[in-house]
Amino acid sequence: MNWKDEDDLQKKIPEILDYAVSRLERNKSKKELGERYNDVHGIPFNKDRKIEAINLIAPYRHTPTGVDNINLEIQKALRGKDVVDKWHKYGFVFNDKVLQIRNYTYHAWDHTINKIVSSDDTYIPNGTLGYFLPNSKKKFMIKFPKDYERYSYYLTKKQANEMLELGYATSVHKAQGSQFDITIMIVPEEDSDFLNREMLYTALTRSTCIQIVLIQNNLNILKSRLWLGKSEIVKRNSSLFNTSKGIPSKDFEKYKPENLIYEVLPDLFVRSEGEKLISEALAKHEIGFFYEKPLIAKDNKSFKLPDFTFKHNRREFYWEHNGMMNDFDYAERAKKKRGWYQENGYQDNLIETPIEGMNLKQSIEYVLENILNL
Repeated sequence: MNWKDEDDLQKKIPEILDYAVSRLERNKSKKELGERYNDVHGIPFNKDRKIEAINLIAPYRHTPTGVDNINLEIQKALRGKDVVDKWHKYGFVFNDKVLQIRNYTYHAWDHTINKIVSSDDTYIPNGTLGYFLPNSKKKFMIKFPKDYERYSYYLTKKQANEMLELGYATSVHKAQGSQFDITIMIVPEEDSDFLNREMLYTALTRSTCIQIVLIQNNLNILKSRLWLGKSEIVKRNSSLFNTSKGIPSKDFEKYKPENLIYEVLPDLFVRSEGEKLISEALAKHEIGFFYEKPLIAKDNKSFKLPDFTFKHNRREFYWEHNGMMNDFDYAERAKKKRGWYQENGYQDNLIETPIEGMNLKQSIEYVLENILNL
């Protein structure tokens, strides 16, 4: 689903929450959204349901479409604007889902022995979700899923402000290591290197059932962040005993995803008509391949992106298509690339097309028959 701006996202939040709740409801009802949200999360105290049912994830915290503002919008959508406005001085309202933001051992009321206790059992780690319930004793009662029938946690207003925040939406960092039935990922088009490939992968792998992605305007930001040039791991080399240099970010510029214009398979785009023909030939012979998979030099200081990388008969091949050899500069770059393969010991597994004296179609047939023995 796409959204245009902050106002549009605010309008879509109740709609997408309604859809997510409907996917988890056991019995359809005409209850208000807030009540239905409570039902699928087990609020309050339904041990047969789980608080990790639905979660929104955003990469940023303090931007207009970040976690802080999204939590407030969800709170209004579920609990009612009038209720939130009336009790906003406390930060939370009845039945709010809250998130523990510090590791802390609480004093809690143990219902099995009817006394206040503090032990390893009342230790609540950072990132734990719970329920917020106002209490008449000028304290807030919090129920955490861990032994929630046994323990009730009574927090002062000061403790609540220090230990808790709204937990309807979380940052990618806070969601790391957690799993939810339904995850709703919000992807703004803000151009920031903070949202890298690894962070996006983390966000998109938090759901166990349904993953919903809300993208601002179009898919360009998602496509850009999945690009290898936005990978912190690929750009970083580490060493315990030697000084090691990562691959300079600028080296990725010539591989930008907007140059991928030929669709050869569903969701697979390549840069030229020649690469399209090679892709189709490999697919026809059921040879799985990677397109522009990084190949790192032996000294870890440079890399190439072979057009195609694939394994056949237990050998890994690197297929480079040199489609503009009539251009002097292009031919010089191809020559240098060939030298790189030789310097790093990859030359025996290198395939180059077109083969001299053949057109591309003939070259592909030659490779399939004489090199791959198909």
